[in-house]
Amino acid sequence: MKVKISKIRNIDDLYPREEVDKKLVEAYSLNLDELPPIVLSKDMILIDGQHRLLAHSVAKRKEIEAEVLDITDEKEIFREAIKRNAKHGKQFSIKEKQKLAKKLLKIGNKVKEIADDLAVSDRFVRKWTEKEREEENEERNKRILDLYLRCETQERIAERENIALGTVSKTLTNFKNGIGAKNENDFEPNLFDVWNYNTNDDKYGFKDYPGRIPGQIIENILHHYTEPFDVVVDPMAGSGTTLDVCKAMLRRYLCYDVEPINEEILKWDLLDENKKCAGYPKECKRADLIFLDPPYWKKKEKEYGENSISALPREEYLTFFEKLAEESYKTLKKEGHLAFLMSNYIDYTGDEGGSIFVYQYVNYFVNAGFKPIMEVQCPLSTEQYSGLQVNQAKILQKILVRSRSLFIFQK
Repeated sequence: MKVKISKIRNIDDLYPREEVDKKLVEAYSLNLDELPPIVLSKDMILIDGQHRLLAHSVAKRKEIEAEVLDITDEKEIFREAIKRNAKHGKQFSIKEKQKLAKKLLKIGNKVKEIADDLAVSDRFVRKWTEKEREEENEERNKRILDLYLRCETQERIAERENIALGTVSKTLTNFKNGIGAKNENDFEPNLFDVWNYNTNDDKYGFKDYPGRIPGQIIENILHHYTEPFDVVVDPMAGSGTTLDVCKAMLRRYLCYDVEPINEEILKWDLLDENKKCAGYPKECKRADLIFLDPPYWKKKEKEYGENSISALPREEYLTFFEKLAEESYKTLKKEGHLAFLMSNYIDYTGDEGGSIFVYQYVNYFVNAGFKPIMEVQCPLSTEQYSGLQVNQAKILQKILVRSRSLFIFQK
């Protein structure tokens, strides 16, 4: 069919030739009517015939004979252009073929496909793309690890990456054997029962999130009570600190929150429609460790919002923890660990229904079947109190709460 030259689009990124052979264009211009049709995509993008098209333009022709293919995808257009240009007309140089091989690899073509398109052997393509394939494999392995840490199944990872299940399994085995795994030798664990961290490590968690805890606390918990690739569950993930530490220390994670701050924290409300404990998602079953850093009663309830457990009436708040302890026991694997971080609430007014001490929570977990194996003090910073609050406490003879207990339980 005849098409108007003015409607044809020659897109550099989709056409494989780098240079124009002026002598060939001149020769073609003397034999226009004997030339085969050029090839175009459905939307008039040039696929094959650049020199023929230029020859027609030099001869002031307004139309050219063309074959129009029913394709519109840019990757398909580019690959078709390479195949046609590689097998007839002016041949690609070795330099051009090397560049095209790398570009085809980058957009997802396999070595065998590239070799066929460029009309060369697989051996040449492997040689030309050796560095790129190594980098691609490294990036793919990082994606495999990232998905695995997010508790994706190996079958799902293979499907998403469009690779064999055996490749996924082998990659993860290499990581598990220490190839590419984080070396914890540079991590200095706290070996005492007081973990006093007044500042947060900025690598972990969303900086401005209310109630964000130091990631160093999570680091120590994971170091002492888990192994690489164990599954860690945090149903109140908040700032994402647990998630970030798990990534750094190669623990698999399932993190949830009623208002997730990013896509890696899944949406889950521990309160059901009746303001009772809803328990854990089924994916958490047989977790190796559960970390609980819940909102404290009445503390930051305005920042956390009306859906937070901190806004519950006192008795409902305590009932929630009684049920949470039972659900945690059902969810955790045998001999798995639960880490629970909590501070005392002291009622100085008598209007709130009474103080809540940490031992009350501990009783719920013990009654649910857990065995307490360690208590660690993680003091709160004095900076949580203003100078005015300190002066008022002095006048009113009040003791301000800085203590915070981390209890480790085992199932």
